[in-house]
Amino acid sequence: MVAVMQGEEEHWPPDESLIIGVRGACEAAAFSPDGKHIVSGSNDTTIRIWDTESGQQVGDALSGHTGWVRSVAFSPDGKHIVSGSDDTTIRIWDTESGQQVGDALSGHTGWVRSVAFSPDGKHIVSGSDDTTIRIWDTESGQQVGDALSGHTGWVRSVAFSPNGKHIVSGSDDTAVRILDSQRFTAHQFHTSDAHAGNALRLAGPWFYHDCDNSSTPVLWVPHIFRTHDWCLYPCTTVLSSRPKASLSRPYPEILHDWRKIQHS
Repeated sequence: MVAVMQGEEEHWPPDESLIIGVRGACEAAAFSPDGKHIVSGSNDTTIRIWDTESGQQVGDALSGHTGWVRSVAFSPDGKHIVSGSDDTTIRIWDTESGQQVGDALSGHTGWVRSVAFSPDGKHIVSGSDDTTIRIWDTESGQQVGDALSGHTGWVRSVAFSPNGKHIVSGSDDTAVRILDSQRFTAHQFHTSDAHAGNALRLAGPWFYHDCDNSSTPVLWVPHIFRTHDWCLYPCTTVLSSRPKASLSRPYPEILHDWRKIQHS
C-alpha cells in the first residue's frame, strides 16, 4: 500500500507528507531537480520513483541490483537516476521508461555507498568501502582515469561542487578531502606542479586555488587551524579532526598528492 498521511504521526509536522510503500529499509532518497518526484533506494535491492504531490509510486520498481541500494541521485536535467549498491556496481536509469541505461558500471571492489552527478551531468562520482573514489563518463559508462586512492576508511559520501571543478569526499578515516575534478578527468595526476603555477595556498581564513592567473576560494579554515604558512601544490587538501597525542587540541592534516604530511 502506498499512501500519503498528513498529521497522523504523533511528531510529524501537519504540513508534511509521509510516503509508505517501500518494501525494505529505505537507505537513500533524493528529490528530482524540479521537485515533482522523489527517488528512493532500499535494502530490498530496488529503486522506486514517487510523485511528490500524491505520494503514489510512479511506474514499477527499478530492478537490477543484487544488493542493498545505498545511494541514489537524479541527473541535473532529471532524465536519469544513478544508483550505488552493495553489489559493488553503479547503475544509470532512464526516469521515463524505468529501464537501465547500458551496462552496470563496474570497478569498485566494495559496497558503493555514495554516488553523485556532476552539475553538467557528464560525469558521475562514486565512493566505496574499498576506500577509493572513482569518476565515470555518463555517456560511455567508462571509468575516467585511475581510482583515487588515499582514504584509509570507507568512503561514505561524495559530491561535486556547484561549478563542477571540485569533488569532496568524506570517510570513516575522519578526513574530508577536496579533489580537483578537472585535473583528474583530464588524466593529469602530477606529483609536483610548482612549475605550473597551480597551487593551493592559505590566505586569511580561506584556502585559495591558484591556476592560470586566477585565484578561487575553495575551503574555509577554522581559526584554530590557521597556524601554518601553507603553500601547496596538491591534487588534494584535507582537514581532519583526529587528535594527536602530543597536542591538546585537534590538528590539521594536509595530504599532498595523497601522501600524508602531519603538521605539528
